[in-house]
Amino acid sequence: MTILSGPSGFLADKFGRRPLMFIGMPLMIVGTFLLGFATSLLIAATFFWIRSIGMGLYMPSFRSLQADIVLPHERGAIFGKTQTWFNIGAVIGPLIGTYIYELQGGNEYSFGSLSFIGEATPFFLTGMFHFFQLLVIFQLNFPKKASNN
Repeated sequence: MTILSGPSGFLADKFGRRPLMFIGMPLMIVGTFLLGFATSLLIAATFFWIRSIGMGLYMPSFRSLQADIVLPHERGAIFGKTQTWFNIGAVIGPLIGTYIYELQGGNEYSFGSLSFIGEATPFFLTGMFHFFQLLVIFQLNFPKKASNN
């Protein structure tokens, strides 16, 4: 993510915010979702790598888009609230995920020909949450005055 953030910010300024968000967010979703299927450290690292690439493409565009559409006199309050919720999720998410992991341990689920162990549930739920975010972003109508969105 760190390596991509600078170039991603530049590309967001050059080509627009949404294209990188719509590339980055699905990569985050796929990487997160696939973590439930990781059977080795190398495979898990690969899925985390895919997720990090997605975040590196998504986050600078998201932050830039925020700056484009939020009025200057509201930016401090809006950005502060956004970061607060992000931080709350960063603390509570792993705690809830750990609880769900423990609760689902030893279970196995099947959907047609696909099956997965219960310990994968937190990754699926996180991927579904990110997918919901993507759907919301697709539905938003941004003002035309915002440059490069």
